[in-house]
Amino acid sequence: MAGPQDIQRYPKGLIDLLGMRATGETPHTLGQDIRGSLELLDLYVIDRCVEISGSTGIAVPGVGVQTFASGTVPAGELWLLYQVSFTMPTVAAAATIRSSFGVQRSQSTCITLQDCTTPLLAAADAIDLGHTFERPLVMRPGDGLACKTIVFTGAPAVTPTHRSFVAKLLI
Repeated sequence: MAGPQDIQRYPKGLIDLLGMRATGETPHTLGQDIRGSLELLDLYVIDRCVEISGSTGIAVPGVGVQTFASGTVPAGELWLLYQVSFTMPTVAAAATIRSSFGVQRSQSTCITLQDCTTPLLAAADAIDLGHTFERPLVMRPGDGLACKTIVFTGAPAVTPTHRSFVAKLLI
């Protein structure tokens, strides 16, 4: 009968990785040398994940940062941001705009996502962009989901929207 430290099933490639394939030997135990790990975060937070969505509330007024009304982390909570979808609706005639989705950490800092930056949008253009984080982005109380506009000409008359998948944790 195998003990608690005995290997029951070898992970694919382990014998080659350990350099034991050439000798034809396989280890009975790995002892203290190697430990497997299983990431448990997703298993713990899956029941706390919710979808939030919303808009900036008003059309983009110019170059700068606007937060999404539903996207600010309240006091006493911590959010783990897993996915986001960022939509810029149809741009009005004779106008252009270029914006990015981001996380506003303070009044002066907005971290934007490169793959959620729109190309230069002109009349009749609209776009929907998305991002899935490999590891969730931690958002602290006061942090907010935001739209950072870097090019604004004419009056684009667009109100960006977002849909985000977050795990809300109490702190």
